Amino acid sequence: MKIIIVVISLIILTSVLYSCKRKDKNITFTAVINEIGENNLIVTTDSEVGFDKANVKLLDDNNINPDLLVGQTVEIEIEALPQVMDSDIAQVIAVNIKAKPSVYKKISPDVAKKMMNDKVIIVDVRSQSEYNTGYIENALLIPGNNIKELATKILPDLNATILVYCRSGNRSKKATKLLIDMGYQNVYDFGGINNWNYKLVTP
Repeated sequence: MKIIIVVISLIILTSVLYSCKRKDKNITFTAVINEIGENNLIVTTDSEVGFDKANVKLLDDNNINPDLLVGQTVEIEIEALPQVMDSDIAQVIAVNIKAKPSVYKKISPDVAKKMMNDKVIIVDVRSQSEYNTGYIENALLIPGNNIKELATKILPDLNATILVYCRSGNRSKKATKLLIDMGYQNVYDFGGINNWNYKLVTP
């Protein structure tokens, strides 16, 4: 009887150790979704995993989370790197796929000014009448009350760098947090135009 108990204990211990070891070997990398299928994703990644594009399927052919969006940044956990890869795209089986969380970021107007270039999107969340009195050059007007309805049409790239401002900083904070909740990954609140010490333009 003691021998049986010892053998069973060893089997259980081996199984636990194997599971832990296997879990420790899992690889997690960050990627951007390019396409979404019923049970697969086409993604690109800058992570050092040996490939820059992959066709990702979930273990056991489970369906992909319907809340994921094209352009969204995700964290993909795999048990091991694929042994055989096509020249163009790796075939990957994922243990887990989850949206990479974004956090609220507040920056100063001076920092925002330094960040502004052709690739950065500037969003003014004031009213049309306020916008008409003067706005930051190239700023897109999306009134705070209309963010939910207009953001996906005007701002289709969830990974674009977006700088948000209003008059005093209250609406820009709310709008920035709302955009983050909608899946935008790189949104910065730089407060109110009242603290902007640079040139403004008018319509």
